[in-house]
Amino acid sequence: SEFAATEIKVGKVTLSYSAGKLTGSALNEGLEITAGAGKVEKPDVSAYLDINTVLNAVQDMLSGQVGIDIELTGASLEEFLKANGYVDLGGIFADATLTLRGDVDVKTLTAELSAEFCGKVDGKAYTYLSADVYYNYAEGEYGTAYITFNALLNKQFNTPVKLKCNISETVETVKQLIGSIEGIQ
Repeated sequence: SEFAATEIKVGKVTLSYSAGKLTGSALNEGLEITAGAGKVEKPDVSAYLDINTVLNAVQDMLSGQVGIDIELTGASLEEFLKANGYVDLGGIFADATLTLRGDVDVKTLTAELSAEFCGKVDGKAYTYLSADVYYNYAEGEYGTAYITFNALLNKQFNTPVKLKCNISETVETVKQLIGSIEGIQ
């Protein structure tokens, strides 16, 4: 006889009961069935993360501010660069450190980022870049970034260099610049 459950056909089912156990097979003996006295063991619940904690953290992130600190040094910095498509730099940043500190305000769609890229050149401390960025999505079509350069290629600026970048306007200006350069060639 055929046995079907929720429109799934399992073919001929054979069942037998002996010594307190129900055994059987189906699907041409490809499915073994055993029913009897079972044992349920509780797992180590201390290893489980409470889903409410996760959901509350997500809700907090979506309704407020989120901060992040990242520091990559030496080999981990080079591994990060390689993983993101940059060539193997052969260890030139073995003594380098990239430090990023940022905050995002989800409600106001603004963000701040502080970036510092330091290392050693000829055994002496060297700052490749030190900059701060403030971004406001509400300003302009794609937002506006306010960039402050504090140091560049080991030159500490007495007065920081400050640039304002309306993203959509800058994209158009760069396109025009590229067009001008292509027209010259």
